[in-house]
Amino acid sequence: MLSFKHAVKRDAKARIALIGVSGSGKTYSALRLAQELGEKIAVIDTEAGSASKYADEFHFDVLELTTFHPNLYIEAIQSAEQHGFDVVIVDSLSHAWMGKNGELELVDKAAKASRSGNSYFAWRDVTPLHNRLIDTLLQSKLHVIVTMRSKTEYIVEDIKGKQVPRKVGMAPVMRDGMEYEFDIVVDLDLQHNGVITKTRCRMLDGQVFSPIDDDMGRIVKQWCSGDAPEIDPAEFTELIEQGNKLAEQIKTSHPKVAKKWEDRKRQNFPGNNIQEAIDYMTGLLSELEPEGPSDDTPDSPEPPADADTDKSAEKTHAEKLQDIAEVGSEEDRMVAETALTDQDFITFNKTYDRVMSEAHAA
Repeated sequence: MLSFKHAVKRDAKARIALIGVSGSGKTYSALRLAQELGEKIAVIDTEAGSASKYADEFHFDVLELTTFHPNLYIEAIQSAEQHGFDVVIVDSLSHAWMGKNGELELVDKAAKASRSGNSYFAWRDVTPLHNRLIDTLLQSKLHVIVTMRSKTEYIVEDIKGKQVPRKVGMAPVMRDGMEYEFDIVVDLDLQHNGVITKTRCRMLDGQVFSPIDDDMGRIVKQWCSGDAPEIDPAEFTELIEQGNKLAEQIKTSHPKVAKKWEDRKRQNFPGNNIQEAIDYMTGLLSELEPEGPSDDTPDSPEPPADADTDKSAEKTHAEKLQDIAEVGSEEDRMVAETALTDQDFITFNKTYDRVMSEAHAA
């Protein structure tokens, strides 16, 4: 008799597909994600040793394939499991489709060997191979990151009155529907923007990473491990209500910030970003209020001397931005201002720390 059991999220393994044209940064992005997901990284390289060009930036082992039968991919993935790796990168999976001894070539060979020469019947032998490859990827005990080339097309854009061709990526070079097998699918463009086009991780929904960075890797790792959020649900609800009130108060003076609050609220504010967002909006609101109390407004009571937290020693975002403007470059200032507007406090704080560190070292 069939029976159901309560669903429990155990320590899961990520299944990630990176899709893009040549030059979009698929290999580098895969390695960047992998280093956050595990210490021991295996790379199955079908790109004539291209992954090894990043050996000075990342620590990994590599297996270079020169022929691309699906069974070789399967054997390589199983070997990575047996040797105790944490993450396996398949760079790229497209060769299993259109490379030497790949699926298309196997179909052509089978069709030529048959009496009818009909490729339709040749798929009867190749489809089971394809399905075995998919099963091996999905059932692996490792985190799996695959790259796939995308079909290239040129569109013509009107830029300042001139017709300029631009290369764009289309569907992945693989059997139709392959991208739907993965937990997370990222489309990469030539500017290295990573657009999340499919995800089971709500914290990544609608996100764009420019470029893919360690933060994305940490989000995926936290999602896979099932770690509890850093704040309990009751506190989270209270903070959301507080943020909603602040966003309503500043929506006229700072509409972009208020809109960003709504966008990030839907992403459940990974980490402590929700508290930083509230602190920032509170600071904006204080700038709009009169500096001193009016005659009919009673003075606010002084905080108790034994208060747990002394905020006076901490710099506000505005003060940090002023420091960046004074000792950093114009580009640093613009990056910091954009990060604040977008409520991207991770980027803002990283920029501040870097600029201050460089200034002290100078």
